[in-house]
Amino acid sequence: MLRQRCLMLRRCLESPTPRFGMVLPSRAPGPLGGLCEYGTMLEIRSVQMLLDGRSLVETVGSWRFKILEKDMRDGYNVGRIECIDDISDEDEAELERLALDRNAARSAEASSFARSETPAPTPTPALSAHAVAPSIGVPTSTVSVPAAPSRGPSPAPAPPQPPQRELSTAELMANCMHFVDKVRSGSAPWLQQRLNSTLGPMPANPREFSYWMALVMPIDEHEKAKLLPIRSPRLRLRLLVHWIEQLNGSW
Repeated sequence: MLRQRCLMLRRCLESPTPRFGMVLPSRAPGPLGGLCEYGTMLEIRSVQMLLDGRSLVETVGSWRFKILEKDMRDGYNVGRIECIDDISDEDEAELERLALDRNAARSAEASSFARSETPAPTPTPALSAHAVAPSIGVPTSTVSVPAAPSRGPSPAPAPPQPPQRELSTAELMANCMHFVDKVRSGSAPWLQQRLNSTLGPMPANPREFSYWMALVMPIDEHEKAKLLPIRSPRLRLRLLVHWIEQLNGSW
């Protein structure tokens, strides 16, 4: 295996753009022979060859891809891939607008239900002319009026379950930032230094921030890989906030 990796690395370095793809091994059988469907393209920054034949390779992730076809060449995996790009800024803004519009629609629906539950005033029953006769000294006939069948009170309709409010993209990022502050405040100084030196400063752009945040999350790498096919920064942030809520519930 070491020889195949050295051969692959040498061929990558000989190419005009030294890079290679990184893919996690699949945990379930699939058509790609033990590989996950999505991966990350790594640009090679530097290589240090060790005396025992191993190499220290410094890389940076550049873009995502989906494996379309897989093959083997000289003992290592090769394949045909498709680049995965995020949706446009316009589509991203529209996605957030629709989410916030759903908040307004749900709020209006809840208000309408509350108004429909307000009880109507009870009308005063009218007296029947045959039930009461004038006292004028003449015989009167008594007419019995059958009572209406007793019906129990109608069960009130169950109130709708309050749906979870959609957060704006800024609110999603704020939740993530709060989690980072929480981790840093409860961590040892060496861990804080590692966060700063390894991950770098916190990006302000939601696209870059979502991947930076994934590196901070103390969860399984296969869970993090679920972010790769998602083409919307907002939807990636929603998944990150979901993970944060799960972690907060278990800590």
